[in-house]
Amino acid sequence: MNIKEFKEWLNQFDDDVIVKVLVQKEAPMYESYGEAVQTEFTGEKWEDHDHVDFRGNRFTKPHEPHYNKKYLILGGKA
Repeated sequence: MNIKEFKEWLNQFDDDVIVKVLVQKEAPMYESYGEAVQTEFTGEKWEDHDHVDFRGNRFTKPHEPHYNKKYLILGGKA
């Protein structure tokens, strides 16, 4: 899904709906992964979103799926 399609999909929701994302917390020392918790999406903290830009990346080649792509990732790791 691209941003245009994402905006169209978001139009089905009322403007006052609160957006939350899942954030994975640090794992206790005896577990391999931490608990995933809901947090309100603010767009200000790096733990609730990230972006990856492969445009112009010399290490990706035209036959690879990430070649010349840019991603917005919602959710993350705290």
